[in-house]
Amino acid sequence: MKIIKGVYIGVLLLLNSAFLAVELYKHTIRNRWTEGTEIGEEAYYQLQHLGEINDIFALLLTITVLFGALGLVLWKKNELIKTQMIITLGISLLFYIAALVAGWITGGPRGNFYQQIHSMNNAVVVILLFLLVSRYFKSNERKVRELID
Repeated sequence: MKIIKGVYIGVLLLLNSAFLAVELYKHTIRNRWTEGTEIGEEAYYQLQHLGEINDIFALLLTITVLFGALGLVLWKKNELIKTQMIITLGISLLFYIAALVAGWITGGPRGNFYQQIHSMNNAVVVILLFLLVSRYFKSNERKVRELID
């Protein structure tokens, strides 16, 4: 299980780092565009393409978190879902701080630098809701069985 946890952490770190790197590159293109040193139409298409790439990174982050939890449920390792959520939120906090620092250093839009974190955290909320609903139904199932017996 330690190997799987390491791969999970590695994938989250890699995808978040790639997202942040692309956003920093987009910021440099925007700066060149506003300074007039780059052709406007070319810069526009570059920014559009890089935005699509970052949409894919954000989607992959969401899928990674959701499939990580789904894998734990299927392997009957529900007790590790809490650990997975803590790891995910810890990495979110790490990249939130990194985004604030990058925004402060470059003067870029900090919100763009950490928008991928919302994807991961939304996946954590979905997992929490699933766990709460499943726990509710399990507790009610026991109560109904007690009444029948």
